[in-house]
Amino acid sequence: MQWLQGDKFPTEITQANLEEIMSKEPKIPKITTKIHDTTPVQEFLNGKNCLTGGTGWWKYEFCYGKYVRQFHIDKSGETSIMLGFFDEGLHKKWLNDPKNESKRPKAKRTHLSHFYQGGDLCEKTGEKRQTEVKLKCMDGSNSPTAVSLYLMEPQTCQYVLGVESPLICSILQNADEYGLMPKQEGGHVSDASTGEGVYLGNAVVEDIEVRFEND
Repeated sequence: MQWLQGDKFPTEITQANLEEIMSKEPKIPKITTKIHDTTPVQEFLNGKNCLTGGTGWWKYEFCYGKYVRQFHIDKSGETSIMLGFFDEGLHKKWLNDPKNESKRPKAKRTHLSHFYQGGDLCEKTGEKRQTEVKLKCMDGSNSPTAVSLYLMEPQTCQYVLGVESPLICSILQNADEYGLMPKQEGGHVSDASTGEGVYLGNAVVEDIEVRFEND
């Protein structure tokens, strides 16, 4: 038996005709194709795709593997304060310090910590500013392009920048013992999953939405 638009369903619903009715429901195909265009991920890892945003007086900019800064733009121009630069050797030395042992990548990773140092001089301490960048995989996000950032200052001119995004997920899986990604020839960072394609929900990252939780 087949029911068309306008037809009445039988008064008595049996298991057999119930299955037939349900079979007429439109089915939504699942997207299972891997995403092979990993350019946005590569641009992020190589510091070309910087995260910039903020809702307060200070705006923030994070370029992976390069620097962290805060800035303010008004009619008179731009005021910029560098919060730290990335140096691989100093990052490894920082992680090897016994007091930072808890920041070393574990077998089951929930986040990675990267050390950015040598920022602008802090007048209050007489030392250069530094930032610990915490990279965390964002699970269950409705938007594969979402990025959540927060900045804290637990000690004067020593900052913690939290970065949560689907972009970080492949970094957690493929980073080495120092939380760093392997490099290709020419010094570019390599995503070890590039050959297989990268899952970022059901869509490749094409743009970055920045939401600051704490300004």
